[in-house]
Amino acid sequence: MFATNGRPYLKQFEDRSGIWFLDAKKPTNHPGPLKAWYSSRGLKELLRKDIDEAIVEAGMNFM
Repeated sequence: MFATNGRPYLKQFEDRSGIWFLDAKKPTNHPGPLKAWYSSRGLKELLRKDIDEAIVEAGMNFM
């Protein structure tokens, strides 16, 4: 999900500017500001990304 208040992203006002993104596939994810917009390819890759699987493959299973 994307949200914006119409202001450009400024590092000094990170919590009040820019476009914010939330990957709502998991309820534990948190929103954050985007420093740049996703490309079409980037959005497709994000949709295919399975964080839990990537963590297990990297050997970083903390559960």
